Amino acid sequence: MRRLSNEIVSIRIPVSLAQKLELLSKRGHYLNLSEEVKSIVRKKWLEYLNSESRLSELKNELKAELAMELKKK
Repeated sequence: MRRLSNEIVSIRIPVSLAQKLELLSKRGHYLNLSEEVKSIVRKKWLEYLNSESRLSELKNELKAELAMELKKK
């Protein structure tokens, strides 16, 4: 896996969405649209990581409970 320090990514979005994001970036006190998009991506990435982590915890809990039930039988 390559390590990203500063990577440039280009995206295409509809003009209407870009306009809405520009308004949000001003309201959110971001310097520009790019900062707003980075913030959204960062937030969603963290949500994804947290959900993956939680799923892993649930799987481990289920395995442990199943193992306990099998030992009882």
